[in-house]
Amino acid sequence: MKDINKSLKPLNIIEKSIKQKLERYNEEIINKRIEEFEKIMIHEAQLIIHKKDLINNNLIKYKRNAQNLSKRISKCKGKLSPKFYMRRNKIYNMIKKEEEKLKLIGEEAIKKARNIEFYLLEMNRLFKRKSKADHLKIKNLLKLRDTIVCQISRKFYDNNIKSLTNQIKLRLHRNKHINTILNNLINELRNPNGKYLFSILNNTNSLNQICSICENIGNYVIDKIAKGTPHLLLTKNVLNYCQSSPNERLCLESFMKIQLIDLSHDLPASGNQLCTSLGFCSKSW
Repeated sequence: MKDINKSLKPLNIIEKSIKQKLERYNEEIINKRIEEFEKIMIHEAQLIIHKKDLINNNLIKYKRNAQNLSKRISKCKGKLSPKFYMRRNKIYNMIKKEEEKLKLIGEEAIKKARNIEFYLLEMNRLFKRKSKADHLKIKNLLKLRDTIVCQISRKFYDNNIKSLTNQIKLRLHRNKHINTILNNLINELRNPNGKYLFSILNNTNSLNQICSICENIGNYVIDKIAKGTPHLLLTKNVLNYCQSSPNERLCLESFMKIQLIDLSHDLPASGNQLCTSLGFCSKSW
């Protein structure tokens, strides 16, 4: 009977090998489908962000034109031709149309951000479950390997352990990579109004001034979070900080926008990086 069992061991190993190859093949197919879905999702989000940026750029351009015309009107004191006023009204109408577009694209962006957040939540949950199952498999394989004397059988288990370990590393790397991409997209999408919204908070504020104030409060918040300051105490500190700011209102607006981002897991390197993602600062500044 023992001889029969010994003769069956190679067959059992072959059967297990075939089964594992099928499992890996199925997993590869599933991963390819997931990657295709993620590519489509990322592309759709990027299109929305691109549309939002185009509208924001148009609004900033029209707003500057309107401001220049208003200055000329105030200097000339009503001595300009009717065509000049018609031109100004035309610009204001264009601003109104672009603002309506901005509202629509903003709603679309928020919906897309929620969908990505839901996908990210499910993806991370499945990743943890899969990693836990793989670690358990490795633990069981190590136990089985230690009970086997036959070198051929031990090699089979060693190869499986090595393969599973590599899969875990690759999956971890991929998970971190896709998390970074999707979280960046969420931040962009949840800022549907972009830099234009904050450029009209106060007509006396230049875009560079807005960026500068946001950078200052951004650096302050990053420094406090890095030191482990509790959220309630941080809010009190920010209120005191903004009172001494050149523009208290804009400082508080910046902080309110910063609070929409979860900084507990991924802390930006600088206030400029944080404010660029919020739309207070342009990537070209």
